[in-house]
Amino acid sequence: MNLFDKISNRISGNPIIYKNPTPIYHESLPLVILWSAKSGCSSAIKWFFAQLDLLDSAYEYDKWIHNYRRDIFQKTPNYQKGLISKLKEKNVHVVKLVRNPYSRAVSSYFSIQTKYKGNRNFDKFQSRDRPNILEFLGRNDSIENSFSFREFVDFLKNGTYTNIHFIKQTHPSELKDKIQLDQVLKLKNLREGLIELENKLNLKKIDLDALFKSNHHVTYKEKKNEFCGDTQFPFDRPTDFEIPKFINFYDDQIKNDVYEIYEEDFTRYGYSNEL
Repeated sequence: MNLFDKISNRISGNPIIYKNPTPIYHESLPLVILWSAKSGCSSAIKWFFAQLDLLDSAYEYDKWIHNYRRDIFQKTPNYQKGLISKLKEKNVHVVKLVRNPYSRAVSSYFSIQTKYKGNRNFDKFQSRDRPNILEFLGRNDSIENSFSFREFVDFLKNGTYTNIHFIKQTHPSELKDKIQLDQVLKLKNLREGLIELENKLNLKKIDLDALFKSNHHVTYKEKKNEFCGDTQFPFDRPTDFEIPKFINFYDDQIKNDVYEIYEEDFTRYGYSNEL
């Protein structure tokens, strides 16, 4: 495909481009980032704002970086029109952040099944979706009630949710071939990928250590040969509570179910169906 065809095919102006999550761009950067919740988006968006010298302003607005992104940065006049224009530029580099769906599914489970101390930004979707899951399982909405990863996957199989932490990583604009990607940046290589972008696009060199810290991360411990896909982890638990690595949450049935739910992501982003 020649350059003209690539630009012409990249974007047709369809409003599906703006669907949640909306890609992030700025007119001064030769870059558009598509991202998915639970795929390293917080770190990458902090990096993006650091490139624009906006990170301090974002933190002054709210320590939760997505509030500034959503309420201020992407609310500027003509943001959506500017996104269309940016995607038509011949030298723009379109990047997508992704994560292994097996790992992401476990992270999504804990995003809804963890009472985050000092981080009220998860309250909104937890107060909406956690009761839905408990109702699906025939349990009362109570802080004492819990559910296992297998039960969470059963809820996902039901397909009645819109939470961006649960939905497929494939953006509607990709599915409809409205945006063509130049690079897929996988979470396991995020740090190296951001450095590569800095070098490739002649961007600022950002100190990444502070950007990779988050107060909504769950710490996973190595626990060999311990299956915990049926364990009902308590919603409200001590911060030093040990949680195994994602691979420990899978047996053959759960693995097949998660692959079936996120098959589009596995295929599109080149992830193996094996753990």
